[in-house]
Amino acid sequence: MIVKPERLAAALERPPLAKLFLIFGEEPLQRIESADAIRAAARAAGAEERLRFDANTGIDWDFLHAETQSLSLFSARRVIEIELGKKKPDAAAESFLKTLANGPDGEDIFIISGDALSREDEKKAWFAGLAARGVVVPCRLPEGARARAPVAANSPPRPPTSLRRAPRVICWPQRRKLICCCC
Repeated sequence: MIVKPERLAAALERPPLAKLFLIFGEEPLQRIESADAIRAAARAAGAEERLRFDANTGIDWDFLHAETQSLSLFSARRVIEIELGKKKPDAAAESFLKTLANGPDGEDIFIISGDALSREDEKKAWFAGLAARGVVVPCRLPEGARARAPVAANSPPRPPTSLRRAPRVICWPQRRKLICCCC
């Protein structure tokens, strides 16, 4: 199931909580906020332990597979996060992700996140399996009016009318960067 980041909170409120989440895209703020929302929903659903694996520092995929097959000592449910970053899954990672997509339902909740995936990656078996079994959250760069919405949502409240003569800040996306100016 594909869910946009702005609709993720509503999707997380509907029980039961999905076991697999795939968060990818160019927009880091949306990826971080989506992962935070999933972690909060998992905590509310009883997941007390969190394991994090980062491909930038190296992941032993055999160890990760063994970890997913073992029971936790501290809680019945765990959140297992796999951060792929800019790296594309290699053969061992693709094998693990295929196993994860086809494996039996357990109590663990998986959050797999990374930068933008190419169209070829989205057509691979591991992606199709995870998308069929879990929730895919594509975090694309916003354009136009949607680009200004996160800035407005995270900005402080408007000052009183006497202070509104202060310079305005205008932001727009340019070549994957947010350009801001005062006028």
